Amino acid sequence: MAEPGLSLAYDDYRQGIGYFLGFGRTIVDWSTDQSAEIAVILDAGLRNFYTPDPLPGQRLSHQWSFLRVASTLSIESGIGDYDLPDDFGSLDGPLTYLDSNSPNWMVQVTSDKHVMSLRSEVYTNQTSHRPNWAAVRSKRTPHTDISTRWEILFAPISSQPYDLHFRYHVLPEPMSSTNRYPYGGQAHSETVMESCLALAEQRMDDQAAIHSQKFIQRLAASIRYDRQTTQADTIGYNRDGSDGSSHSSRRVQRITVGGVTPD
Repeated sequence: MAEPGLSLAYDDYRQGIGYFLGFGRTIVDWSTDQSAEIAVILDAGLRNFYTPDPLPGQRLSHQWSFLRVASTLSIESGIGDYDLPDDFGSLDGPLTYLDSNSPNWMVQVTSDKHVMSLRSEVYTNQTSHRPNWAAVRSKRTPHTDISTRWEILFAPISSQPYDLHFRYHVLPEPMSSTNRYPYGGQAHSETVMESCLALAEQRMDDQAAIHSQKFIQRLAASIRYDRQTTQADTIGYNRDGSDGSSHSSRRVQRITVGGVTPD
């Protein structure tokens, strides 16, 4: 699949940062130290974009829709603990069975203490087990050069194989020559660039100036775009027919979506 022509890629961001720092846009002319400084700022700019501070006047920071990804976990008979993907950040809702016989069967998320209690107390006398509960907990890693990894625990432990669908918040990998595009795509390219330049500006001059202001403006625009692309235009009407009246005389309750009430 071809990338949209206006998307900014790995070298575009590096050149933008390099030019701002006074290193020029020609990558082969940069020294090792200059390339390293650009890499540090690019990584910081991506983190600044992926997990932004709340906008002025808002209490919570925005969670990007494009950092919520879908995945499938295959569970086996007699096994209750499973490693989650290396880029796992947190679950986004319950897990659901892909079994066509029970398409609406969900596995609810609870604490690991609750799961361990259910394993030992509630299901000891059952012979056929289908997990109803799950918990996510951090997993101890054997090496200090590996960051926190996560695992998921189920109760009861399954008595047969199942496939579970789930969504999670992804922890993005750094950009590189083989990972050339940031999450979000073309619509957020300039926001990512301004995030990088804002960090470069702060590190070079030890103060927030024009690019920090531009980043806030671009961030607000990106958040509006992200919300618009993930919400429905309208939910429709909620009609209350409990009074037994005819369809034409039922009370109609209009629901406001995104500050707009349909006519």
